[in-house]
Amino acid sequence: MRRLNWPEAADSAILSSPQTQQPKAAPPLTLIWCNGCQADLFIRKMRPGQHIISRLPGTRCLTNKLLLPETLRAQDAAPQCRCRDHPRLTADAVLPATFVLRTAMQRLQFLRRMSSESGSLWICKPATLNRGEGIKLVRAELDFRNLFNDERTNGEPRRDWVIQKYIERPLLLAGKKFDLRVYLLVLATLNLNCLAFYHPGYARLTCRDFDLKSDDLCLHLTNQAVQQKDSAYDAAREETIWSIDRLNCHINEHCEQLGLDKDFAISGMQVSIRQALAHLVAATRPKLATACGCFELFGCDFLVEESGKVWLLELNSTPALGLYNSTQEAIIPGVVHEALAIAAEAFDRVFRRQPVLPLSGQQKEFQLIYDSSSRPRQPRPTLVERQQKAGQLGSRTRSMPALNLHANSGISSAKSSENLHLSRPSTASSSNSQPQQLQKQQTQQTLPQRQQRGAVAVRLHKAKSSLSLSQTKPSSASQAAVVKSIGKF
Repeated sequence: MRRLNWPEAADSAILSSPQTQQPKAAPPLTLIWCNGCQADLFIRKMRPGQHIISRLPGTRCLTNKLLLPETLRAQDAAPQCRCRDHPRLTADAVLPATFVLRTAMQRLQFLRRMSSESGSLWICKPATLNRGEGIKLVRAELDFRNLFNDERTNGEPRRDWVIQKYIERPLLLAGKKFDLRVYLLVLATLNLNCLAFYHPGYARLTCRDFDLKSDDLCLHLTNQAVQQKDSAYDAAREETIWSIDRLNCHINEHCEQLGLDKDFAISGMQVSIRQALAHLVAATRPKLATACGCFELFGCDFLVEESGKVWLLELNSTPALGLYNSTQEAIIPGVVHEALAIAAEAFDRVFRRQPVLPLSGQQKEFQLIYDSSSRPRQPRPTLVERQQKAGQLGSRTRSMPALNLHANSGISSAKSSENLHLSRPSTASSSNSQPQQLQKQQTQQTLPQRQQRGAVAVRLHKAKSSLSLSQTKPSSASQAAVVKSIGKF
């Protein structure tokens, strides 16, 4: 922060919400602002309820250029319920055509695609670099092969590359190419839930007019690290960054010429960006929301096509916070201040087991786009309900003989005229009535009746024993005698 000419100030309103200033309140939260190398160490040693850390675990699935397309494609195969509350998007609708170049087979697949689209332009990026470093334009198969041949002959360390379809007809502002730098704030709360907020950011323009045939990267890449290398940067410094309001006014003035609706920068473009980011957070929530008390501010780059289609280019875990012109001085400090205020207030409520939303007046430009805790979870249907829905279970009922207890003999008999239909009891009282009646009948039996039933059991046991000891098959006369003796009782 000091290198970027940021003033150092101790603002208690950022790191502690109004609730923490009460006499018996918990100690204020301690903010740990760290880089990626230190994040793992701090996350392991953080104390829940006391520390909040400006890094989320598992963010490589978003910020790594190789893993981002794989994450979106995995989401395409995920069940629909994961994004139940958000528009169902696909990887092809969010990202331009992207190929991961890890293996020789993947490179061969790309060459087949490139040969089928002769004359197309592609942009090749290293997987882990940023600020426009290592980016190459690929116009023909020879350029692609030379890229990897140079890597081997120059003795450079082997890199993982990703190659992306170049948007050849971008929307231009006064003849200059531009993209959008928006901010995504993600907070990991309790129970593997997370919140995501979106800031519209600003537009980044090139210093000179766009020329598709030129190989000068200053005409194709809009970030400040590349534009500062342009000879025209000093004269066009203030024109390289536009606010969203200025962008919207320009589109409204030339909406007929551009073929876009009025307020497209707010109503159309911003809506598409929010939907894409919400889809991304929903796809990666199981990885991002593993450490409560962690948050992260991402810089997201979007490109607008001439037709108005919005494409996601990449996400950066360490967005540039340098102040290079007056527009950035008016926007970026507010982004950081508001992000810290939202994180402090949200985690203060989380640690107190209080509802996080709605937030107080600290939330101004950031907009809530995703809340995993608010997703309605319907109870899982029972087997009978699923069968009824599938039409497999009709209104048929099964029947079986009823067992009637005779008080005199104690032996149960089945009558064909008296059947019980097995069906679901309508109330709990009806289901408990039969056991209660059976218990009542048993208690009403007199002592002689119980003794008589016991004597019958003894005679039956003796009769069976005599039959089993006999070596020959008992005659019908002996069986009749046993039955006759039992009948007396």
